[in-house]
Amino acid sequence: MISKKMEAALNAQINAEQASAHLYIAMSAYLESINWSGFAHWLRVQAKEETGHAIRLYKHIVARSGVVSIDAIPSPPKK
Repeated sequence: MISKKMEAALNAQINAEQASAHLYIAMSAYLESINWSGFAHWLRVQAKEETGHAIRLYKHIVARSGVVSIDAIPSPPKK
């Protein structure tokens, strides 16, 4: 079992990790558009890492019979 307080905190962190990954992907897309492929690739690697963190937290909650709650991710700021 997992306490509701811990479950809420971990769910908040999952959503923060996914929001970070979303932002990294948006920045990567911009850098690709200006032909900065190396930096764009590095940002995609960072996005993958953030998603990995979220998945580990997800598995932790599920393994303890908790409920994962995924929120909407706001759009990144436009240029």
